[in-house]
Amino acid sequence: MAGDDRHAPRVRGVTLSDEVSHAITKAAILRPGSDQRAFHPDPRPVTLTAAQIGAVQRAHRAFLALREGGAPPYSVRLDFLVDPASDPGFLLLEVEAVAPVKFFALHPDRPAVFARAVVRLIEGQAF
Repeated sequence: MAGDDRHAPRVRGVTLSDEVSHAITKAAILRPGSDQRAFHPDPRPVTLTAAQIGAVQRAHRAFLALREGGAPPYSVRLDFLVDPASDPGFLLLEVEAVAPVKFFALHPDRPAVFARAVVRLIEGQAF
């Protein structure tokens, strides 16, 4: 990606088990010509293409393959830089596996799905 990637917009995909639950896009924290900073500035729901969902799932599986032992985290947020020159249009920046912000307020139907999955997990059922 050309230029300073600190200014690039982000896409964040949230997984529940092996599935992509939902995604958001947001502005970069550092913006050219601005000294203002915000935690997750201008978040908005976004619909991912099939290719982007596949990229999120591949990144999620690769992350799980790196882990040694123990149960995998149930929910992971994968953060990407938008890069129109790449296929599928973004590049993995980081994986948030410990208490990731899930942006449920932007996807009002997802907290109930998450809660039901947690109950199934507690009861020892498959996702």
